[in-house]
Amino acid sequence: MNTIGLPLIAGFIAGVSLLGVQGSMILCVVALALILAAARASSSPLVSLLIFGASCSAVAGYWVPEALRALGATTSESYSGFALATLWSSMPGFTVLAAIAHATRRLRRKTWIAVFCFSLAAIETALLSIPGFVPWILFGYAAIEQTGLAQLAALGGVPLVSVALVICAEALACLARPSPRRSSRGPFAILAGFTATAIVGLPFAQFVSPPNTTDAAPIRFVAIQPKLPRPERLRPSLQEVNTERLVRFTQHAIEAFPQTTLWTLVVWPENSILDKIDDRPRAEQIASAAAQELGRPLILGTTSRLEADASSVLRNRASLFSATGRLRSNADKVRTVPAIESSGHGWLESLARRAVGAAGEGPKIDSGYEIAPMAEAGHAVVTLCFEILFPDIVEKRRPEVATALLNLSDTSWIEDAVVSRQMITIARYRAIEQRLPLIRVAQGSGSAHFDAYGGLVEALPPGRYGALVVDALPTHAPQAMERGMILALPCGAALLAWLLHPLLGRSVAALCALRLDLRITKGCDHLPNPTRRIGLHPTDPHDFRSALPRRQVARPEERVPKNERVPEVVVRFFADRRVMPAMELADAENPREGT
Repeated sequence: MNTIGLPLIAGFIAGVSLLGVQGSMILCVVALALILAAARASSSPLVSLLIFGASCSAVAGYWVPEALRALGATTSESYSGFALATLWSSMPGFTVLAAIAHATRRLRRKTWIAVFCFSLAAIETALLSIPGFVPWILFGYAAIEQTGLAQLAALGGVPLVSVALVICAEALACLARPSPRRSSRGPFAILAGFTATAIVGLPFAQFVSPPNTTDAAPIRFVAIQPKLPRPERLRPSLQEVNTERLVRFTQHAIEAFPQTTLWTLVVWPENSILDKIDDRPRAEQIASAAAQELGRPLILGTTSRLEADASSVLRNRASLFSATGRLRSNADKVRTVPAIESSGHGWLESLARRAVGAAGEGPKIDSGYEIAPMAEAGHAVVTLCFEILFPDIVEKRRPEVATALLNLSDTSWIEDAVVSRQMITIARYRAIEQRLPLIRVAQGSGSAHFDAYGGLVEALPPGRYGALVVDALPTHAPQAMERGMILALPCGAALLAWLLHPLLGRSVAALCALRLDLRITKGCDHLPNPTRRIGLHPTDPHDFRSALPRRQVARPEERVPKNERVPEVVVRFFADRRVMPAMELADAENPREGT
């Protein structure tokens, strides 16, 4: 059961928690406590952690077969791709973590947990930065709804939040398995710091680490969520018509809000002008005409074929057009979805394309190489869909003074809302790390505005036209001191709990002693003043008389006639074990006759 059953159960719970359900952080902590117990108890943590990783990834990515079928794959090909995606997204990290846990399984418990946490942080950091990996399954994603705890990402990213969840799970497991050889003081302090951070971490972060704004005027972003059926957007003959619809709705949205003198930037989602347009100047001409008609700068996602390239390789980019229709700057997409979008020719990617069949035979995206801030884009950090998974791309795209984090996305190829929800969860962490408001604009659904602390400000309803209007202040990047202050709350709460633990223990001991005394005297109600019939040793250092009211303490000088005297019961309160010898308790509750 420990080797197979617990990892499967824990993986299912963790996978569900990563989907963003209510109470997901609590579920994830329970799952981590189970897998830590299984990995430590079993003779081979390697098997337990691998089963846990595979089951966790399978539950969190249950939507993959449906997505592949929507792209043309058969049922068998869709499930082959599902198995490959499960292995690709979780097995590299979990294999290394399981190998380390197995090699260090004979270490002391505290040392083993320290090595486990350090390895987990290093592996998740590598997954977030090394090309080719998909950082889809990270434990810290489960804590996004607890925005107080999620503020730790401002200091150490998602890996630090994952480590915090693991430490909390271990503390919870220690309290659930009491031992006379192990003190509960440390786990109690850890849980106190964790709880304080989850409850008041958000207002504390707002107080100690506010956005470092400048004196410059804010910039208004008008983000438009279109409602254009995907088959219509793919038809080349309807490109101009679809663009004209977007222009009309954008003008209506701008007029619906109070007029302002702020510099206004219009944002359209990824693939606003799709592929199938072989002539790149024609695509630019459509976008340029839209910017001129709006009379405002326009950022939109475009897809067109490379110049002088007759192949099916495309270039996906975010383009900025000025109010006069001139192309001012581009930001090429540098990370693409493996096998589906990527144009790589490695053996692993070729194997993945054969596994998914027709879903991997569509046009491919040529990844860009230059990662730099987008010029004249209102000091915004612009990312395209899948790029939001990688914090290093967001960091390199950020100018010295930034206003907002823009994520242009297109998840219309799958109807399941879980994909948008998972992408939004990851994007919210990027907003917390950069202390910038997040504006996610997508095709059809998933458009929302979040503040610099990951809190939801406004979300557009799915399946309809909508507009987000956000006034963002230019801000500097948070300094190291501001990031480090986030740790003051959990460390301070843990230290306070550590100091108060003995006092709380004595209070609990007093309550237990009072309840025990009442149980002892319950059978002596027929005697006069039964509370004075219990003889206590006045020199006993463990005597609990000091915790009882004066009137309940037996006085040694008082004498009771022999025929009314109850047996003397020596009650000791053991500070470590908190138990009373069973024989003494039985004698107290059932006094033997004739004594």
